[in-house]
Amino acid sequence: MRKKSILVIAIEDKAEALRVANGLSILHEVKVVAVDGLDRNDLKVAEQLEAMEFAEIPLFVVHTEKEDYIKITGDLILESEEVFMI
Repeated sequence: MRKKSILVIAIEDKAEALRVANGLSILHEVKVVAVDGLDRNDLKVAEQLEAMEFAEIPLFVVHTEKEDYIKITGDLILESEEVFMI
């Protein structure tokens, strides 16, 4: 089976988005964009971040008030075969 390039954009439920990315990384190449940061004090988020570090999943943290938000996210979307927004 060929690995797909998948982008997970964490917007609302960030812990769930990270969990999905971890699961998809078993069979596919995954990147994650966290919109407006992550609450690293949230136990569920911290647990998923630890798993992402172990799996070496790239994490991009962008903030909507910064000008490069659209460019970074857009470039990652164009590089990906599938995009999940959670």
